[in-house]
Formats: sequence, structure tokens, C-alpha cells
Amino acid sequence: GFLGRAQALLKLGQYSSAIADLQSAISRPQSSELLGTEHVLLAKAYVGSGHYKEALAAANRGLRINFGSSELDARGVAWVRMREFDRALADFTSAIELEHTPSGKAVIYMNRGQCHFERGDFTSAIKDLTTAIQLDGTLGHAYNVRGLAEGRIGDLRSEIEDLTTATTIKDRLTPETYNNLGHALADAGETKRALKIYAEAIERGSRLAYGNRARLEFKEKNYPAAIEDLNTILAIKTEDIEELEVADGIKAEAHELMYLRAHAHSALGQLELAFRLSKTDENTVYLRNLRGSILSRMGDKGAALRDFEYVLSTHPQDFEALGNRAWLLAKNGQSEQAIRDANSALASAPPEWQGSIYDTRAYANLNLAKYSEAIVDCRRAISLRSDMWYSYYTCGIAYARTGQQARALSCLQTVL
Repeated sequence: GFLGRAQALLKLGQYSSAIADLQSAISRPQSSELLGTEHVLLAKAYVGSGHYKEALAAANRGLRINFGSSELDARGVAWVRMREFDRALADFTSAIELEHTPSGKAVIYMNRGQCHFERGDFTSAIKDLTTAIQLDGTLGHAYNVRGLAEGRIGDLRSEIEDLTTATTIKDRLTPETYNNLGHALADAGETKRALKIYAEAIERGSRLAYGNRARLEFKEKNYPAAIEDLNTILAIKTEDIEELEVADGIKAEAHELMYLRAHAHSALGQLELAFRLSKTDENTVYLRNLRGSILSRMGDKGAALRDFEYVLSTHPQDFEALGNRAWLLAKNGQSEQAIRDANSALASAPPEWQGSIYDTRAYANLNLAKYSEAIVDCRRAISLRSDMWYSYYTCGIAYARTGQQARALSCLQTVL
């Protein structure tokens, strides 16, 4: 019948067809209990298809027919998708009180845990999801969400354990479960395993895994592989990326991926291509910063300076633009302004950026004959990044000009 076929279609994720069958089933005379069940399934189908208001209406109709735990749970899920968390929690709590079977309670605890997670209450999420798992250890989705919640509170090892378990259970197993596990492994520094899991996520149909794998490949300086993945994900039309529900979120992610692709080409020395790719959206701060860096390397310092100053006109404390402008100013003999920019950049720059900024300030101090200050900055730069060869050169010159010939020779020999 319509009901049996609709249940099968729901398991296959064919929500539109399931909705059509459930609407046909509901139109036929039947018991109130069965009619309530059909409205619960209809609500689930509407949630699966992204029609949350229709899901809420179906759940409400079901509750008018049969005020039971399944109907309350279905309405709670609809409320979660509509970001009405307090209403969702009230429905889930009432549903738990009405439900008498362990497996039924487990599903409701899982959904309430998901609600806590969505609202950012990760401790309560872990508590409810743990109860769900204790009641029914076959709920893979409960392991998945609990793992994500554990990651949010910094328990990375438990996150990996739960997500790994989730991939072994068929219940609600999606490609994004593998994607989540890959992300956790990458955070834990297990690069090889993360790349393997991302490949499995992609094979199973995850589109977001392309972006996450590209980020990891970029971090590992495997730029050709990163570019290949970035080309794939950016070729997907943003309106087809169902995993990102908010338009601004889609746009922000697309810009970040465009930046990574341009940066990867730049790292490979493909400056002309990187420059063209960095022009995709000139109003994006990090693309302007990247384009300025590329222009600087191409020798067009005037155009590079205009890009950095554009960024600073709207984001005056942007450490990347300040650091980049400081280097251009120092190379142009405007060393005092370069030092001011470097000081401002250091106030907010993360450790991975500080080395190059100290290097810039050291060069500016050298230009101003502030040799002691230059030496101190060079040492700071080298302590943060051992590959700062220009700092060794600047330090060697500063030592030479203060009569410390042995130290100067040692620094310069490092460069050679």
C-alpha cells in the first residue's frame, strides 16, 4: 500500500515521492492511530525535503488526531530545523515522559541531544546522547552528534572514537559522517588517516569533503592536489550545495576556497594565474591581501600598495595588510612608517605570521641604523621560523656594522 511504499521511500531519501504516497494514504478512511502515524511520517518527509513549516503543520495535525510521543517528537524535530529550540526542548521532554519503550526513548533523547547541540549547549547534548546510546547502541547518528559535541568542548580523542564508531553503524550513516571524522583526524594531526577518510567521504558522495581535503592538502603544501580539489568544489554551483543552508555561509565558504586556490597557484610560482584568480571578488579582504602579495612579487609595488591600503581603509587592524604594507614601505625607504605598521600588525598577528613581521621590522631598523633593535628582531623572527633566511642576512649585516665580525660571518654562512 501507500504507507509501506512511503516508508521504503523515506529510507532511500526519496522524500518527494514519499510525500505523495503519504498524502494518498492520509486521504483514505482508517483508524486514528494509523492516521497519526502517517502524519508523523509526513512530517519526517517534509523535514528531509527542507520544508520545515509544512513539517510543523503535519506534526500538529498528527497531534490533534493522537497526542503521543511520536507526534511530539516529530514536531520537536521541525522546531529544531526552524531554530525554535525552547519549543523543541519542551516537545522532546514531554515525548520522553509519554514514551515507554527503550528504543523509542533512545530516539527522542538523540533528537533532544541534537537540539542541545544546535543551540550550542554541548554539555547537555553529550548527556542526552549518552543516554540515547545506553538505551540503544545501534543509533549511529547519536555517536556522530556526540562526537561533534565532544570536539566542540576540546575532547578530540573522544570525538574521533565516537565518529569512528558512527562509521561502523548503518543507522543514518551519511557521507558527512566520514567528512566529520576526517576533519577531527586532521585536527589531531593524523594527516594520512584524515586524507584516507576524506577520500571515502568523497567516494560516498560528500561534496564538502573536497573543500576540507583541499585545506589539509594546502596545509601540507601539496598544492597541485589542493588545486585539483578546489577546482572540483568551486565548479559545483552554490545553489546545489545543500549542506550549506544560509546564502551568506555559501558565499563566505566560496570566497575562502577561491583564496586557497589562488594562494596555491602563487606558492607554485604561477603568479599570472594566481593574479587572475585573486580578482574573482575584489571586495573580499583576503583576496585583496593575496592579490597585493602577488603584485608585490611581480614587481608592481604601486598596485600592491593600493590593494593593501584598500583593505586597511575598511579593516584598519588587519595584521596581514599591515604586515605586507610594512614590507613594501621598508623596501621603499619609508622605514619609520614601516615600523609603525609592523608594531600594529604584531598586536593581533598569530604566531605563524609574527616571524615575517619581525623580519620586516628588523630590515626597517637596519635601514635606520638601529642595529641592536634589528638584531633583536632577527632573533625573534628566527626563533619563530627557522627558514627566515632573510633574517639571517639582516642580522649578519647588523652584526658587521657593530663590529661583531665572527657573529656576522656565522649568520651569513647560514644563508649560504
